[in-house]
Amino acid sequence: MTMIDRCYIEITNTCNLNCHFCPKHTRKKRQLSAEEFDQLTDKIRGKVCFLYFHIMGEPLLHPLLPEFINMAREKGFKTVLTSNGTLLPKAMDLLDTLPHKIQLSLHSHESNAKGELASYMNEVMTFSTQAAEKGTCIVLRLWNQGGKDRENEEVMEHIERFVPKPWKERPDGYRLANNLYLEFDRKFEWPNFDNHIEEKEM
Repeated sequence: MTMIDRCYIEITNTCNLNCHFCPKHTRKKRQLSAEEFDQLTDKIRGKVCFLYFHIMGEPLLHPLLPEFINMAREKGFKTVLTSNGTLLPKAMDLLDTLPHKIQLSLHSHESNAKGELASYMNEVMTFSTQAAEKGTCIVLRLWNQGGKDRENEEVMEHIERFVPKPWKERPDGYRLANNLYLEFDRKFEWPNFDNHIEEKEM
């Protein structure tokens, strides 16, 4: 049987930020129960390699996240977590139950201006360096090229305080250290199916 490379699962549809690049939704706020997560992962068990905890919500808001990571690992999934990183100080116990990979969207700070950048980056890098040392792949993402990117140089200065240069250059960014990466990309645009296509006159 052919394995599907990845599957995205929304364990919560709520978020603590209001990023300009996020399309938002009008659905009722809710979180998956342990029973729902167990049933969903049973249905795709053996058919999917990577299980991504990310669609619209912030997964660190879910109180059962460590339990879900363990449950998924026991069923053979490689788990991947995508987060804005603002709740990491309250989730340091996640270091005891780490997923295969964590992607931290650093450009979310620029969009929200929640707190000082220095404080945010200190929290991100404290967690990231410890998680990387434990074997989890950490990807620090700056997906704002072509949009607002005035903070990027300052972000990189904060990163360098924790991981001094030289960094190994890659096509999409840098390898900072073992299991620790910095990734650049264009400003992400969610598909908008409400857009109307104008017909040109022939």
